[in-house]
Amino acid sequence: MHLQRFQFMMRSMLRVQQVAAMAQHQQQLRNLSLYWHLAQSQRTAGAPGTGKKSGGDQKPKNPPQKITLVQHNQALSITTLEEAQKLAKRRELHLLRLDQTDTKTGRAMFKLTCHVCGNVSR
Repeated sequence: MHLQRFQFMMRSMLRVQQVAAMAQHQQQLRNLSLYWHLAQSQRTAGAPGTGKKSGGDQKPKNPPQKITLVQHNQALSITTLEEAQKLAKRRELHLLRLDQTDTKTGRAMFKLTCHVCGNVSR
């Protein structure tokens, strides 16, 4: 009976130590999250007196529009509208916007066509 009481007391003390360690660990995590939040807010606001950020750190305000391009062999490719226009000009083709959108991604679909016949190019 004394042995059982001793084991019970030891387990209880161990549990108390574990709870205390967990509470201390949670407090450290709270402190870290507070510091992280402060660091993020300072990062977005910029450091005082530094002026504007360099242009390389910022994303462009309007990223180029991605489209699905149907090529001459019916192959689909994802590119930007600007690149598709350059490709059409280089190959002396027209870029037609299709009424349908890409069902999987929702992107606008364009097709490279011959300027005379309206058929799919070369």
